Amino acid sequence: VDVDVSKLFFTLTMDAFSKIAFGVDIEGLEGKPQPFADAFDHVQLQMIRRIVTQTMTWKLCRFLNVGDEAKCAKDLRIVNGFVYDLIDNVLALGPKSSEAAQADDTNTDDLSETDLLHRLIPLAVDEKTGAVDRMLVRDMLLNLVIAGRDTTACGMSWCMYELARHPEIAQRVHDE
Repeated sequence: VDVDVSKLFFTLTMDAFSKIAFGVDIEGLEGKPQPFADAFDHVQLQMIRRIVTQTMTWKLCRFLNVGDEAKCAKDLRIVNGFVYDLIDNVLALGPKSSEAAQADDTNTDDLSETDLLHRLIPLAVDEKTGAVDRMLVRDMLLNLVIAGRDTTACGMSWCMYELARHPEIAQRVHDE
């Protein structure tokens, strides 16, 4: 029986990295709709399409807001809205929330204080104005999600593929 576990691994790792990066459980494995994850995947796919499509073609589609570029713009709004809402919620709690997370590496009971979002915000504060560069925080978070989620999901998929190709090794892993 053929089983494609890749999608399951991407859902699993998006759930895990949402907890690590954002401090929220998006409950993808529980079957909850995933507008952020779906939009995130579509934006990544569109970036790949841009590489193989003539620059003038995709730029014209983006300018006219048609086709894949129109969907990409919509998906970017979903991704940005999700991340900026989380950033704004942390900022609404005040600077002490992020400073406490930065200073206290031992408190692992409350994930909302140890997630990457709380730890990155103090790094994005302008020293002169005290303002937080929300775009910098968003970019850092999404970069970490891309690096962690995709590589982990692909690695897990490849591991399962290799174990399926080598049942004797799979048995040794199972025994261990």
